[in-house]
Amino acid sequence: MTPPFSISVAALTDPGLILERNEDAYAIETSLGCYLVCDGLGGHAAGDIASRLAADSICSYLRDAPDGPGSAADAPSDESVSPVTNRLGGAIRYANRVIHCEARQRLACAGMGTTVVAVVIHDQVASIAHVGDSRLYLVRDRRLDCLTRDHSAEIERTRLDSSGSGTIEGSRRTSVLTRAVGIANSVEVELSEIPLMPGDVLLLCSDGLTREVMPDAILETMIDRKTPQPIAERLLSLAKTAGGRDNITVIVLAIQAATTPTLWDRIRRHVRRHPLSMTISKENSHA
Repeated sequence: MTPPFSISVAALTDPGLILERNEDAYAIETSLGCYLVCDGLGGHAAGDIASRLAADSICSYLRDAPDGPGSAADAPSDESVSPVTNRLGGAIRYANRVIHCEARQRLACAGMGTTVVAVVIHDQVASIAHVGDSRLYLVRDRRLDCLTRDHSAEIERTRLDSSGSGTIEGSRRTSVLTRAVGIANSVEVELSEIPLMPGDVLLLCSDGLTREVMPDAILETMIDRKTPQPIAERLLSLAKTAGGRDNITVIVLAIQAATTPTLWDRIRRHVRRHPLSMTISKENSHA
């Protein structure tokens, strides 16, 4: 991210109180400005493998594109968003191919899939891409807004035919997903972007949080605590107190105005980096 912003971040993941295995995964790539959460589908084989493959593949694509592992099948096509946002969409399509190919080659992984919510922060803009029901929230001016739309039967009912074909069931979910990464040989990725402002706080999370903690409690937590780590810890605690029936993953990003160093800041930095030169200069001044 370029000035005038700086970012502080905290991330936590927990299996919850019921499940032994954590099928969530997350990634933080500060050099890419990339932050993402993946939730492997419960009730399917190898959800933990799918979520980790997705996180690793997305970051790999973003590091290497446009000359890296992607193909024409991953090429961006949405002219309403920036090239960075399109590239993020391409990264998720690439991850879909990686997971689907792995599932076809390994019997134990057949049918595996995952949700993804990802953001790349660049030029004071958040590029957003998601598939499934993991969410991205924004707190600005003491208001909580959900920046993603769940790809679930409740939200996308009009997109389903009368037989319900195209849905993806998960035993841990109370809803039915209509999109997931890795289930089929292609996936529709929803893209968007928003300008950022100093003071914004972003929350990426799996549904282990949102199915246990109401939006009002999320907002109160994000307003009352000033830095990402206590926000993340409190959200995790709230989800577990409410039952902790699913894996819980949160990434909290605080967008801050970058401070311009004063003359004395620059002098102190120089002294720390070059103590010997300053000593010689002092000795010469007494000669």
